Amino acid sequence: MYEFPNSAQKIKTLALELVKSLRSETNNTHKQKEWSERNFRLLREFSADHDAASFPSIDVKTKTRNKQFLWDFVGYVKKRGILIAAESEWNKKPSEIEHDFEKLLYVRSPLKLMLCRMKTEEDAELIRKGLEHVAKTACTEFSSGEVFIIYCVWWTENEGKNRDRAYMLQIAGEPNHQPIGSKRFLPVSA
Repeated sequence: MYEFPNSAQKIKTLALELVKSLRSETNNTHKQKEWSERNFRLLREFSADHDAASFPSIDVKTKTRNKQFLWDFVGYVKKRGILIAAESEWNKKPSEIEHDFEKLLYVRSPLKLMLCRMKTEEDAELIRKGLEHVAKTACTEFSSGEVFIIYCVWWTENEGKNRDRAYMLQIAGEPNHQPIGSKRFLPVSA
């Protein structure tokens, strides 16, 4: 059974492993459906390697994709929580990428991944700056140890080599998640 990451270093190591996994199969996907399907397939494989089920998942019998669970992709470990939450934006407009990224600010998960497409390497740096601003202004507090990953991809002309740029931001401190233990719900009186 996979050990859910319980330290800042384990979360960072897992984040680096995720980036390496994404880089292993970056390929030119010009259409939105191809882009999403490739990203979700890689994330399903990464999640499965870490004993995490995922949304959207593929029904083995019918080969159909189940619906999303609040975010574009979620890998979760039963009885532990969400391991990875991801948003994948095919549209290259900064406002669209920022809108999707903001959703990641509000999920409790050690790994938060924003996948996006670019036209040029310079665009990746602009997106990084924009998302950094969103993270600092849209939400004021985050969970210790969690890692945000921005993974940008662009292509050269005429089926040239794929390019990517990954950025990582880890919140300081060690994760501090507590079990419910013997606690119970108590009645509330007004």
